[in-house]
Amino acid sequence: MGRSKRYPTLVIKPNWKLGRGAGLVANRELAAAGDALVAIHDSNSTGTQDMTDHMKAAGMPVHVVVVG
Repeated sequence: MGRSKRYPTLVIKPNWKLGRGAGLVANRELAAAGDALVAIHDSNSTGTQDMTDHMKAAGMPVHVVVVG
């Protein structure tokens, strides 16, 4: 677990030895571990879109701030 004064955090980093799909694998792990998502999205990142899709499919609250 990461450290936070207010909220418990979990850091899951992509294992790039898996290749280009490593980020998507990490997103699935994050979605399975999370209760909600707050994302900052540039409207271009397919990784952020993938993460929001996983959380929505799991029925979790999703809040997206679009920038740029």
